Formats: sequence, C-alpha cells, structure tokens
Amino acid sequence: MKPRIPWRNRARSFWWKRIRPAWHATRWPTIGGLTLLALLLGFVGFREHFTLLGEDRSPWDCFYLSLQLFTLESGSIVPPIPMELQVARLLAPALAVFAAVQAAVSVLQEQWQRLRTRFVRNHVIVCGLGQRGLRFAEQFAERGHSVVVVERDEENPLIERCRQAGIRVLIGDVMDPAALTRARLGASRYLVSVCAEDGTNAEVAAQALASTGDASRRGLAAFIHIVDLELCSLLRKKERTSAKDGSVRLEFFNVMESGARIMLHEVPVLRRARHAGDGLLHLVVVGLGSLGRSLVIQAANEWWLDHREDGSRLRVTVIDRAANEKVELLRIRCPRLEEACELVVLALEKESPEFERGEFLFDGRGLCSAEAVYLCFEDDVHVVADALVLRHRMGSDEVPIIMRMTRQAGLVALLQADGRETRKGSANLHAIGLLDRTCTYEALMNQTRQAPADEADEWVCHDAEACLSKADQESEESVEGVFPRGG
Repeated sequence: MKPRIPWRNRARSFWWKRIRPAWHATRWPTIGGLTLLALLLGFVGFREHFTLLGEDRSPWDCFYLSLQLFTLESGSIVPPIPMELQVARLLAPALAVFAAVQAAVSVLQEQWQRLRTRFVRNHVIVCGLGQRGLRFAEQFAERGHSVVVVERDEENPLIERCRQAGIRVLIGDVMDPAALTRARLGASRYLVSVCAEDGTNAEVAAQALASTGDASRRGLAAFIHIVDLELCSLLRKKERTSAKDGSVRLEFFNVMESGARIMLHEVPVLRRARHAGDGLLHLVVVGLGSLGRSLVIQAANEWWLDHREDGSRLRVTVIDRAANEKVELLRIRCPRLEEACELVVLALEKESPEFERGEFLFDGRGLCSAEAVYLCFEDDVHVVADALVLRHRMGSDEVPIIMRMTRQAGLVALLQADGRETRKGSANLHAIGLLDRTCTYEALMNQTRQAPADEADEWVCHDAEACLSKADQESEESVEGVFPRGG
C-alpha cells in the first residue's frame, strides 16, 4: 500500500504539475492580449468620457491618455467615469506592475532564489544537476516536496528546466559548507548527492553528519551516490558499523548496482532454476563496465546462496573488448567468485564477425545453451542492434535478452509498442531504462531494503578492501574523517 501523501503536498504538486506549466506556456500571450484589451477599453472609455463632458478630443489624444494609464498619469479624472475606463484604470497598472516584477526576477534570479529558500523547511536538497540530479529533483517535486538544487555551473542548461518546474536552484560549490548552509541543510528532510565525483559526494556526507539544528532533532536522511562499486560497498559497511544514533541517516547507493539488480530480476532465470532443480545454468553478459561487473557479482551471490550445499556452479560467459584484464581484476577483488560460477572469458569487439556469429550461445551439439543474455554496455542504438542480431542467431524467442537503455522511451517505446507485428518480433526483448528505473523516489526510500545481502556480499568480495585500486584508496582516505576507524 502506497503511503498517503499530505493534502498540502498534493495541492502543491497539482499547482506545479498542472496549473503552473499551463500558465507558463500561455503567460505572455495572455499578458499581451490583456494589454491590448486595456488599451481598447481606455480608448473607448476616454472617448465616452469627453463626449459626456462636451469636450472635443481627437482619437490620438484618447490613445495617448490610454497609454498613460500604465504609468498612473491619466487615470485621475473627474466624473462621470464610464465603466470601460474604470476597468482600464485598474487593469493597466496591474499589468505594468506584473511586467516590472517579472523583469526584476529575471535580472535578480539568483537573489530571488536565495530569498525563497530562506524560509523553506522540511525540504529536499539535491546536490549536482546532471541527468540523475534532475530526475531525482523532479521525482520529489512531483510528490509535492519543496526542492532546492545546489549546482556549481551557472551555465548548466538544466537550470532553466528546474526553475520552470518550480524547483529552486542555488549556484554554489557543495564543497563549500556555505553553499549547503544557504540551502538550509539544518532544516531539510532529505539530502540527495549525485555529483560527478565520489570525493565531492563524500564531502557532502561529511557536512550532513556535521549538520546541526532541526536535522539533529528530527532526523535527516542523506542519500549519497558513490560511482565506484567497491568503495560504495565499503562505505556502506563502515556506516552500518560506525553509526551511533539516528540523527542523520546515511545511505550510500550506486545506480549501476541498482540497475544490475533490476536487470537480473527482470526475468527471474535464477529463481526458475532453483524451483526446477536444474543443474548448470548459462548466462551471457556483454559489457564488463560497472553495470556488467555488478551483474556478474550479484548473480554469483544469488547462485551461491541457493546452491552452496550441492556445490554446483553458475556458468557465465563474459564478453568485452578488454575481457581478460577486467575479469582478472574481478577475480582479485572477489577472490571466491569462481567458487560460485564458471567464467568463460571472450575478448571480442561487439562489431566483430565472431560476436555476430554468436557461437558462444551454443553448446558442442549446436543447441542454444544460454538461459538469458544481458547487454550491459552504454550505447542504446548498438544495444538494440546487437539484441536483434543475437535473437536472429538463436532463431527463437524463448531466450530472454535484457538490454541496458538510458531512458524508458525512444527505442524502448518502439520495442514495447502495442502493434502485433512489433510484439511478435520482440517478445523476448526486455529493455531497462536505467535512468527511469533507478533514479526514482521509491528506489531511494527502499535503499536499505534493496542493498545486497550482507552474507553474500561478505562472501564473494570479502577481500575487496585489501584489493582497492590506488584511486579507490585515495577516495577512502578523503572520507576517513567522516567514518573514523576508531568508531
């Protein structure tokens, strides 16, 4: 059952999602029309006024006096005052004031944003305005939360999109504590940091722990994105062991880790094998970046938890142009990985003839042995093209092909169209829009529950801390003050 959203949040959400966008789309045409109406009413009203007084005035005099209504220079006249002129005397100055306020806001945008933020409470702070930051900001705003974005680049084209959606944007570097102070960190309810660099996000976490005021009394939930998978896992474990109270709740997350979990469970082939009692299961993973690496580890985790008693291993064919180097690094960081799975390593280019022949999909008898294919590299067009090639090679729609996509639109919408021919030709193609599936309000709120099981995580990568690369060690040292080893 979904949590009930307070009526104030629902009303705010209705305003920002329905009323305000419609107003912004028609604002200036409406103002232009009202301006012409004020001029017309003023002209007609002055003509009638001077007729009633018996004065002979030219049309140009009446038009000039109508223009002066906008600056409050011609509206003070003796009766009789026709109704048309009465309306124009009120409408014209109101339009002039509105235009002046809009001009001032446009010129003093940053100062206006800071003024609006000064009085906000129980709000959401989003650090970093990339595609992920924008997605999270819009997700919270759609649910009626007040959102403040802190962005360093004042030329970021996404700033205007945020402001049009009613999301406050402050220009500042989150590495500077003053930036989060201006965003009223002490009065906020949620903090989401999705900056490009792990060191920057770690600094935001440090500032969250050091925050005082209302956050200490009410409890601030801080969601910190860490790009490096191994570092994210270490920080998550360290926070669980070092947290002493509930004043600030830190949650470290990685969208690639979440995306791998979604792709793995999109078609539950591991669960089907568990219930059916099948022996060797064969998965094919194409692309060993962060997403592919996380998918292999999570698949091994789940297989080991279900099959540690019978000793059977999961067979995983991994394909990447630098597969040998990446798998060797994976073995170092996860020394017990191959106790759960048999890795078949193929160093192939996606555009190579060997890949398109798809011999890795079949066993020695020429039968398709793959239970599922995961395309994990970052290139929407080539992902779809390779999926169609592999489906053609298998000659069947029975083997699911799970594709990594950026958004749940575009090519994904085309593949998931309701047309009979399209559905028939892509029944086994499953597209996962990572941005739309991982950067959501629900994903953040369920972050603790979605974290990998401690037992499996400890088992498959128990030596990860000793095997961090130099860059990871430097990043870990940057947050040593946040999570001291002494507890």
